[in-house]
This record gives sequence, structure tokens and C-alpha cells, in this order.
Amino acid sequence: FIYHGLFEARPNDDIGFGIGTTHVNPAVATGQSLANLGYTQSGELTLETFYGLQATGWLNIKGSLQYIHNPGGYGNYGHYNDAWISGLRATIVF
Repeated sequence: FIYHGLFEARPNDDIGFGIGTTHVNPAVATGQSLANLGYTQSGELTLETFYGLQATGWLNIKGSLQYIHNPGGYGNYGHYNDAWISGLRATIVF
């Protein structure tokens, strides 16, 4: 979801939110179980929010924050914990 012009004073800015999910093929999980690896992959859930600041007519600065539940579909097997990721991007249009 993207909303353009959230603030009256910033009509060219964007704010957005997204949800994504991935599911591992059940045959992969079955193979991992049969191989006795100690884990089986399942699915991953990603949530993201961003704000794009249209600083000038040619410069856009976008900050984002993502939360990933079950990265890679591994669940919380030891070091595979949920993750927070932040990002910053600048776009220049000539």
C-alpha cells in the first residue's frame, strides 16, 4: 500500500506499508526431516514500512524498516532469529 501526499505541506512525499510471505515446498521439508538435519524449513513473513521524502524535483530520499519473521523459513533454530533491517536510499533523476 502506498499513500502519496500524506502531509499538506509535503504533497510529493510517499508513505507505504507492505506484507509478504514465502512458503517452502513441502517436499523440501520432508527431505530435511528424512535427512534428520534437526530442522525443517516452513515459511517466512516480511513486513515493511517506508517514507519517501521528495527533497527537490530531482532528489528523493527513502528510509525503510523491515521485520522478518522466520528468516529463510528456519524458525528460531539457534542463530536463525527474527530480523530487523533498516535501509536508506537516494534516487537522483537527471
